[in-house]
Amino acid sequence: AAAGAVTPAGTAEQDFLGGAITLPAGFVRKGDIIRIRGTVFVVNKNSTDTLAVNVYVGTEVVAALAAENVAANDYADFEMDVVVRTNAVSGKLWGRGIKTDFAAEGSQVPVIAHTAEATEDTTVALPVKATATWSVSHANNDARLDRFEVSILRK
Repeated sequence: AAAGAVTPAGTAEQDFLGGAITLPAGFVRKGDIIRIRGTVFVVNKNSTDTLAVNVYVGTEVVAALAAENVAANDYADFEMDVVVRTNAVSGKLWGRGIKTDFAAEGSQVPVIAHTAEATEDTTVALPVKATATWSVSHANNDARLDRFEVSILRK
């Protein structure tokens, strides 16, 4: 999937960060693993404004980078494996992986991340995307998705 989209500067609402792909309707099957990897880079920021990032499969947040007071040139990474436990209108997804907090390159600390089992209609097209939310609207608040990879691992 494409990467490098910049969040619209100056907004404090959840914005599409870029790199989204859509899995076609009926594509995922029980037992599939949706592997999502990404890197978010802080281009610039204002004062003590915070940044939060969410990664979605369909309507479910599968990775959340909590709001934190970032600095320009900070990075955060995530790698989540989302398991399709049931493929149905009331399909079940569950995820586990690793994420880092925002920090200067090379100083991020990885932590285990997981999502509780969630219900998602896996029979329809499933968008996989990342969003960013700044705490305050300011023209200097900018972040971009430098890497966003989505792959399907099938048994």
